[in-house]
Amino acid sequence: MLLISGYAPQGAESKRQLWGEISQLIASFLGECVVMGNFNEVRDESKRLGSPLYPNPARNFNQFIDQADLVDIHLGGPRFTWSDRWGLKFSKLDHFLVFEDILRSFPHLIDLVLEKKIFQIITLVFFLEHRVVYGPSPFRLFHSWFELDGFDVVVRDSWSTVVDGMRQLAIRGVMIDGIWVDDPGRVKKEFQLFYQKLFSRNNGMCPTTDASIFSMLSEAQVHFLQTPFSHDEIKRAVWDCGSDKALGPDGFSFGFLKEYWDLISDDLVAFIQHFHSHCLIPKVCNASFFSVIPKV
Repeated sequence: MLLISGYAPQGAESKRQLWGEISQLIASFLGECVVMGNFNEVRDESKRLGSPLYPNPARNFNQFIDQADLVDIHLGGPRFTWSDRWGLKFSKLDHFLVFEDILRSFPHLIDLVLEKKIFQIITLVFFLEHRVVYGPSPFRLFHSWFELDGFDVVVRDSWSTVVDGMRQLAIRGVMIDGIWVDDPGRVKKEFQLFYQKLFSRNNGMCPTTDASIFSMLSEAQVHFLQTPFSHDEIKRAVWDCGSDKALGPDGFSFGFLKEYWDLISDDLVAFIQHFHSHCLIPKVCNASFFSVIPKV
């Protein structure tokens, strides 16, 4: 593996010459390459604050990365890696550039930036393979996919296959009181506390009801409700729902269940019957968010 570390010059022409020398060095090396350091250049406007973006140098830098088949690793921690002495201008000048093959072997590589209180230098940058599991990634199915050639084959071939190793954008961590935290348990807890506080209600008057006014179920009705779900009963319930309604937590609609009922019905029925027998169902399957929209 070829490791290139450096500090780029300030001048635009000098930097362009450096990009060319690095590209030639990479092209002459038969193996994996990592290019890291302070490049004294940003890739787009989001990587600079308090000062304008100069399009031509940024374009040259992006062309260098693309032509060398390099990938800019995700930056974790603070957004910027440099500031001026007055704290008015900020930029992300540090980068870790790697080959795509390295990401296939280490799909969770990140730059982790730690704050350091030194004049004009605010970061220490670490390069690490960091894998955390926060649960399934969000997904939504579109019914137009049913018409795509090969989609049916993909669904049927992959239904019983576990696909792993895909590199996805994910939450790497959060800043808590100025400290970068990437422990999944603490990250989840921080999100829980944030939304718990956001949606908490003030202690006040709540409406109450008198339970004695409701009708009671008969023994026959109770027995009917306790009877295990049948295959036909579950199918009727699915078909009674709108095809594009009530996306599940996995992003699949009732239209998908109907389209591939012959493939997934046994698994779905087994899941529902397991719930009936054990009275257990994952919390996420019954999670809902309510938002009150005022009418003006």
